[in-house]
Amino acid sequence: MQKHLLSNHQLKVYASLKLKKYRQKYNKYLVEGEKIVEELFQYNPHICESIIIKNSTDFVKPFAGFGGMVYTADQKSMERLSAHKTPPNIIAVVNLENSKSQSTNKLARQSFYIYLYEMNDPGNLGTILRTAEWFGFDGVILSQNCVDPLNPKVIQSSMGSIFRTPIFHIHSEELMSDYSDFNLIGSTADPALSTAKIPDAQSNDGCILIIGSESHGIPLSLQSRISNWMHIPNYNKAKHPESLNAAISAAILCYSIRKESI
Repeated sequence: MQKHLLSNHQLKVYASLKLKKYRQKYNKYLVEGEKIVEELFQYNPHICESIIIKNSTDFVKPFAGFGGMVYTADQKSMERLSAHKTPPNIIAVVNLENSKSQSTNKLARQSFYIYLYEMNDPGNLGTILRTAEWFGFDGVILSQNCVDPLNPKVIQSSMGSIFRTPIFHIHSEELMSDYSDFNLIGSTADPALSTAKIPDAQSNDGCILIIGSESHGIPLSLQSRISNWMHIPNYNKAKHPESLNAAISAAILCYSIRKESI
């Protein structure tokens, strides 16, 4: 494996990829850490154009056969590149044009999807990608005004699921116009709105599970199109705990849907 010293220009460009506007400008994004880079190499090696390793770091597997450019950088440079307080020993540069993480295909019937309405928390999105993969969902759909799925925190919290889980971008108006005949299932914190408790709200023919934003929930425009509602009961009513966050709610609802479809 031949190594090259990372230039100042390359350092400046790659460090800028922490921001969405530069990811879009250069059509690249970064993947940090040996575990997630290993996942990238295992499932989508063709989208990686180069890797950057910390000086004196020696990787044998699974990066020894990598055919792209390999750069070395010192500790300070790795700190500039990384979105984390403690930089990793390896960072991969991914070519967005070759990436299939963001699908433009139409949704398939008899399939299971999670639709996220205006989700802004990158940690929640990454966790939901992991959840969707675990429960065998066919993809995660992002509405308008969602966090960028290539945000470093999304990639980190997905723990590699972002490379294996299709991501669709569908505006809520398009969802209502083009997919209104799908089985749309809404999540609600209001027990009065729920049409069924978790074990009964399911469909063997697939569905789109809609998770609203944590601040505003599901908008009224979407509520009118929802076929069924799922409610997670609060069993500790005496202490009135805070509501579950979106990622935890999604995991519980995904389990309930898939449990009933087995």
